[in-house]
Amino acid sequence: MEGFAVTPKRDCPHVRQLPLRQLPASLRYLSPCAECGDTNENWLCLTCFTHHCSRYVKGHAARHYDETRHPCSMSFADLSFWCYECDSYIEHHSLRAVTALASEAKFKEPPVGSLTFEAVITERNKELNISDCTSADAMLFKTCTHCTARISGAGCHSVAASRCVQCILELSAEVLGGVVLLSGCNEVRLDTKAIVVPVIILEDCFTVDVLLPKEWGTEEKYRGALCVTKCCSNVRLCIGERALTLDNTRSSSLVWTMNDNALQAVDVESYEKKHGAIKRISAPPAAAAPATVHRDEAETAPAACTAPPPPAAADTNYTGHGHSTEEEIKEFFDTPEDFEIKMKSLAELVKKSKYIVVYTGAGISTSASIPDYRGPKGVWTMQDKGGRAEMNITLEEAVPTSAHMAIAELVRTGVVAYVVSTNIDGLHRRSGIPKDKISELHGNCYIETCNKCHTEYHRSYDVSSVKHVDMYAFDPHATGRKCDKCDGYLIDSIINFGESLPVLPTAVAVESSRKADLALVLGTSMMVHPACDMPGQAREMVICNLQRTMFDKQCSLRIFERTDKVMTRLMELLGVRVPPFTAATKQ
Repeated sequence: MEGFAVTPKRDCPHVRQLPLRQLPASLRYLSPCAECGDTNENWLCLTCFTHHCSRYVKGHAARHYDETRHPCSMSFADLSFWCYECDSYIEHHSLRAVTALASEAKFKEPPVGSLTFEAVITERNKELNISDCTSADAMLFKTCTHCTARISGAGCHSVAASRCVQCILELSAEVLGGVVLLSGCNEVRLDTKAIVVPVIILEDCFTVDVLLPKEWGTEEKYRGALCVTKCCSNVRLCIGERALTLDNTRSSSLVWTMNDNALQAVDVESYEKKHGAIKRISAPPAAAAPATVHRDEAETAPAACTAPPPPAAADTNYTGHGHSTEEEIKEFFDTPEDFEIKMKSLAELVKKSKYIVVYTGAGISTSASIPDYRGPKGVWTMQDKGGRAEMNITLEEAVPTSAHMAIAELVRTGVVAYVVSTNIDGLHRRSGIPKDKISELHGNCYIETCNKCHTEYHRSYDVSSVKHVDMYAFDPHATGRKCDKCDGYLIDSIINFGESLPVLPTAVAVESSRKADLALVLGTSMMVHPACDMPGQAREMVICNLQRTMFDKQCSLRIFERTDKVMTRLMELLGVRVPPFTAATKQ
């Protein structure tokens, strides 16, 4: 791909003209072209929401623009966005709702962040008084810490808080959409005593007090008021002077209502069968993984040899990001004899392969004291249990592991052609892998880029750990710093749930995957699309992960061992020394 580059335009002025509030509740994948009926992966017009075929078929998408001047469309092939007026691929945070719905239609994954959160606030140790929020589709408080927010006066459509810790949210303004959502919050108080909120949804929350009017669920205007809890624990409803601690709902989804002055709970499915669907909003995109961890993993591959039995059926009601059963969380280890046999087979595969691509997930960094996501002590696993993953160092203090250094040496010597990673911890780049030899699909916590001239700044600190409030309201990825060259604002590179992958790194990763004769997958449970689908395009695939993956039956070799041990032994069999990490190694 020498000489090829695609740089999406991030300041397209036509995006704000799109009627995204009229976006359908769901999208149809492979919907026929409105002109010729072709059912390939067509383009979706973001003004009239009709489907039209690409220029590789009969070019009706471009013709539709010529006739209507509707500027922007989305491709179902790769979920990218194109503006005909700008004549460029585009990226914008308000398009995440479209990406989420398209992802649900194409990959059967639930939509995330289906509302456009036009008012996004992140604060620490501050009191906020908000008297007018009518211009916002929804108001989102994101990763706030020790913050008190009071919303009064005219209301907005909905209010949401995501990943907030030790905060107070007081509502005395009407919530027009009738929905308040707390997602992933810890030690938060929601005070709605002065207003009527028909639906309050708590998801993945721990230690939350919800203050409700004493008439809640009894007087006519409060009838039908609901509190929905999903995967929460230690939730207390304070109704007037009464304080009621809800049963632990860590593993179930319940609807709480008042009936004959008594609090009652039924499961969501039973309630909706009787009363109809509950009004709700989707959980907003998760905050960039805190400075304690890297972004969610994404890929891993298949299995062979003495693989464990298939996993038990997953819980279809599970709504978190981790594994839904204890069997899926369980880790396995090969016997020493099996491990040695597999390692010799892997070494032979490496020696005969001409184009090797390595895919890494969070498991490769656990020996650097950075927790993974779906392991027994992983971020999502512990969150599902009402706790937190432990990390005793900061990301800045973490150094590349022996597996990182082994991969870097194989890249340097030409044995490995390319690396694809879903980690944001930056350890691959610190190990010495050049920028043009790796696609960091979920970003790098040390990198921020100018939104105008696209100059890249590689920092020595986590650029996403602290946000500037005013800039954050304009772009959730803004870091508050300015470009030295053009005075444009800098944005982090972190990809959150529901956001599009970066165009160029993804394109190079896909192209490298297609050329690979060997895909070596290390430390990932392969749960996130589309990254988890890339290794399967290689002629042969080897998966090294302690937990089973859904691709285990597709691989040539399946190894159940820690990545450091695998890479150390592989280097011994190849006769290549693993270099030590030094500060000078960093790229």
